[in-house]
Amino acid sequence: MVLHDQVLEERLPSILGIDELRPKVLIELAELPIFSPTSKQLHSDFNWNYLSIRDSGLQSVSVILLPNKSGRPNIYDLNFMMFLTAQLLFAKDHGRAIDGWARFHPNKYFEFSKQGRESARYGRLEKTLSRLVGTLIRTNVYSEEFEALQEFHIIDAWRAVRNKKTGRMLCCEVKISDWLSSQIMNERVITLSTQYFEISSPFEKRLYLIFSKHVGQSAVWKITLEKLHQKHGRQGEFKRFKRELNSLNGLILGYRFEVNKNGIVEVRKRQ
Repeated sequence: MVLHDQVLEERLPSILGIDELRPKVLIELAELPIFSPTSKQLHSDFNWNYLSIRDSGLQSVSVILLPNKSGRPNIYDLNFMMFLTAQLLFAKDHGRAIDGWARFHPNKYFEFSKQGRESARYGRLEKTLSRLVGTLIRTNVYSEEFEALQEFHIIDAWRAVRNKKTGRMLCCEVKISDWLSSQIMNERVITLSTQYFEISSPFEKRLYLIFSKHVGQSAVWKITLEKLHQKHGRQGEFKRFKRELNSLNGLILGYRFEVNKNGIVEVRKRQ
């Protein structure tokens, strides 16, 4: 198999150090529970609906995930999208086109996401890529007057060359979807803390993404417990969600939060 010559890795300066790229996540991937907040492998379809009040009136968002036999992407698969997003934004800022195939060396991704050196990581990467390619996403956003529909894959395809004896990937490519290219070109991204990868709990990782999306430069962001549970996307009882939230003692990477007597969660940046 001959890999494409016009690839991302060759466009990046050789002096680029992996530590220079901070994790970046697409706004929609932080906002919507597309990546399941669990380490378990889920294969069933996922339906999610959220109703919010905007200045223009009521707005409803629905997401349907249709995974293939590889299963639904989980919160750890999002690590790869953060790596890819950071690389593509760097390429865009240096005047490169964001389309077609993009090559990367797996070891650079493993270093970026602070993974270990065990050989099993190559198999995990293959499964991540299969889930990203194999899951069809349908979104429906509607207000009182309009309705917007879209259906897409996060990435369109992937391919790799690996050592037959060791199973080690030597190089890998992903095909950039039109949806991903559009998100990058419009810079619909959030820059995260480099300590994100040190968060071990899937539950806490998902909360951090939500807080990063909504707090921004605001002094405080408020949301009801019920809506936070819904936005989190954790399937299960509301009581279990409250219990896990309480176990964090009001602290999460870069943020502090408290729940008042009326069931309102108030989130602030930590000083």
